[in-house]
Amino acid sequence: MIEGQQGMLGLLHDLAGKGVGPVVVMIRHAAREFVEGRHDLENPLTDAGRDASRAFGAGLPAGFALRGYASPVARCHETAALALEGYRATGGAATRVRPMEGLGVFHTLDQMKMYRIMQAAGGLGGFMARWIGGDVPEDVMLDADVAARAIARLMRGKLGTAAAGAPSPAPGLDLLVSHDITLALLRDRLLGQAWDAVGPVAFLDGIAVYAADGGVWVASPHGAPRALAV
Repeated sequence: MIEGQQGMLGLLHDLAGKGVGPVVVMIRHAAREFVEGRHDLENPLTDAGRDASRAFGAGLPAGFALRGYASPVARCHETAALALEGYRATGGAATRVRPMEGLGVFHTLDQMKMYRIMQAAGGLGGFMARWIGGDVPEDVMLDADVAARAIARLMRGKLGTAAAGAPSPAPGLDLLVSHDITLALLRDRLLGQAWDAVGPVAFLDGIAVYAADGGVWVASPHGAPRALAV
């Protein structure tokens, strides 16, 4: 089992063991191809990525009613669909996958300029530091804090969605599949887990939002949970 997948499943099993539910989970898509000259958003999952997506779903804790949401990018939708397939194969209840623009790259206003800045910064880690530090022009990227709050509110709002309309009395688990840039942003802004401290976002790594002890919390496998103040 790959590192991101193992850590995220461990977190979700820990929450389930504590009786937490509903839960809203956002993960990065599974392993994808990289073809030189092809626009990265067009790169599909690899066969290993497809297998890992199914295994992720099969490894989710039992007893949830699972629903999927994904970035409109094909590899994210396929990751979610295969995860739901894997969960059903274990006898779990799962519905369908719906694309959501808020899980895509809505925060990137000019992808060509963004890629140029990323190359000059030495990769995504350097780019994240510039973006979060306010050193990326506003015609290239939406303000980092504005983007993080918008996505956090989307996740918090789905706590109610996860509990409502479930096909069984089981607590809801909403699985949201997005991109590494979005997960890196949320880890930094919501959890204080900077790229330099926790490294890149692995395939199938992510965060979870849940209600407990009278509050709403956000957690990742890389540190202590924090109250979600949005």
